[in-house]
Amino acid sequence: SDFTFFYSEIDLTYPERVAFFPGTFDPCSISHKEIVKEIRKLGFEVYLAVDEFSWCKQTLPHILRKNIINMSIADELDTYIFPE
Repeated sequence: SDFTFFYSEIDLTYPERVAFFPGTFDPCSISHKEIVKEIRKLGFEVYLAVDEFSWCKQTLPHILRKNIINMSIADELDTYIFPE
């Protein structure tokens, strides 16, 4: 509130295009990251949704995969993990 009182209103911009990219990401690979980069080049803000569990794939624990993905996309702008 101090900022708006002393300076001006906070101007928030919202993305016009949003992409939802679900998957197990086990393992999270360079190919996944390249797909995200290509989607972003098309003007999308990307949200990665980590699937909870896949019986047929015997995946790593969800939180571990989520942490690995978070580290993998740390250097990418407009790329986020979809909230629970």
